[in-house]
Amino acid sequence: MRSATIAAVLALTVVQTDSQPYAGRWVAEMAGTTYARLEVSVTDGTLAGRISLGDIQLNAGGEVESAKAAPPESTPILSPRLRDSTLSFSRKDGNDTEQFEMRVISDEAAELVFLPTEADLKELAESGVPRPKPFRLKKIGR
Repeated sequence: MRSATIAAVLALTVVQTDSQPYAGRWVAEMAGTTYARLEVSVTDGTLAGRISLGDIQLNAGGEVESAKAAPPESTPILSPRLRDSTLSFSRKDGNDTEQFEMRVISDEAAELVFLPTEADLKELAESGVPRPKPFRLKKIGR
């Protein structure tokens, strides 16, 4: 019984330590406009958070060319999971579920990657829009 308790404490410590770099308030900005806001928290080893995304336009290289401000209301991130230094999660957008991955680059920077479905990729290609490149996030608070 004591070994099971020790193993559980060690596993919780690993999850808390590994997830700590993700915890905080993150934003993506362009020309003074915040088009993405992501808040990630860790409570008792459990990841949770909220995200808000504004409308963006991409250039031919898949990079953000212009952006509208993220709305003040945010939506919960769903099924957050940390694996191989990547935080994956989803969010509901109307009837759609969008998938994302976040990778911390440094104490104050991360990348947010939108993972389009095959249907999304087909729709983007038909519209002449390339696969989106990762959004650069900066940490603005804990």
